[in-house]
Amino acid sequence: MQKKTEILFLGSGPYALDRREENDKFKYFSEDYSCIFLTPVNPPTKKLTGLKETKVKKNFTLFPFSFYFKASFRRNILSIYNLIFKALFIYFIKNRKFNVVISRTPLLAGLCALIIAKLTGAKSVVEVNGDFAAAFKYDRSANVEVGFMEKIKDKVSKYLLTFVLRRADGIKLLYSKQLNSLFSKAEILKLPIVSFPDFVPIKYFLTQEKKDDKYILLIGFPWYLKGVDILIKAFNSISDDFPDYRLKIIGWCPEGRGYFENLAKGNNLIHFCDPLAYKNIIPFFLNCSLYVLASRTEAMGRVLLEAMASRKPIIASRVGGVPAVIIDGYNGLLFESENTDELAEKIRLLLTEKEYSEQLARNGYKFVKEKFSENAYIDNYRHLIDNLNNTM
Repeated sequence: MQKKTEILFLGSGPYALDRREENDKFKYFSEDYSCIFLTPVNPPTKKLTGLKETKVKKNFTLFPFSFYFKASFRRNILSIYNLIFKALFIYFIKNRKFNVVISRTPLLAGLCALIIAKLTGAKSVVEVNGDFAAAFKYDRSANVEVGFMEKIKDKVSKYLLTFVLRRADGIKLLYSKQLNSLFSKAEILKLPIVSFPDFVPIKYFLTQEKKDDKYILLIGFPWYLKGVDILIKAFNSISDDFPDYRLKIIGWCPEGRGYFENLAKGNNLIHFCDPLAYKNIIPFFLNCSLYVLASRTEAMGRVLLEAMASRKPIIASRVGGVPAVIIDGYNGLLFESENTDELAEKIRLLLTEKEYSEQLARNGYKFVKEKFSENAYIDNYRHLIDNLNNTM
């Protein structure tokens, strides 16, 4: 019997052992591959595992570690140390001869993936799950001037990003034009790129009962990057004509809610909600009237897949990888980013033209099942890994 390809996944942020959607991803992977996940863990997982090797499910082993430093420089150094040296321990001492190292981010974890692959003879895959060129610009509070240190961080991050991607054996993008702002066309042709959307557990949405509780929904963070202010302005301009509809905004707002609450101008139809656990967010998708993604930048927008699987009409800004997911006029409507008048007009259209709205929702439901299922994601990744194995 042929031995399963062994994959080492590098986690860049705290992992929770009970995060259902993440476990599902590894469940699908572990049907074809032997999976090792090396990652920092949150306090409950630390307590549960005792920071020991833990078999989560068949062919999926968690190697957790824990550290904490407030200072970002020390935290980054410790993260690099743990990822590299624990990976070498797993390979040489635990004798888990992984063939492929996959990093979910292209920055520090991506650099670690390159080093680990070089020292073990494995192949490296670096995932790019953000529109980094634009995110550096917008991942800040509204009306906050960019300081000298932020500019330095941006330059260092972009240099590290291009350094890592030029040396990776495989690069997994969310959409084909994701690196156009960082590399020339000639350089991009030389990079080992594949493009497909990220894993989204749409099965939790497909079969559940859907209702229309008459509210427009936006979920995400940080709020300025996600265009919460744009949606508030658009909703305020039409809410007098649709007094039965509310606007619900859910998510973490690191920049503080004051700016956005002031924009609401006391409109009691606008509800600001705290962040929720994933399982508690699902009913909000299932019961909304319309989903809006008003982002200033977006590499994909997993919420778009969740909204389609919930059979809801969608309006989204025409940025980044969104047009690769939303076909304007077929499974949703697109508007030019920051154009509040156009957004308001399209909200008005979908709240008024119910038959058209329902047709968009039906098309989206069909589209997400065919193109963006969990199995489609694994099939795409399987093809990437098999191609790497053929070059070993």
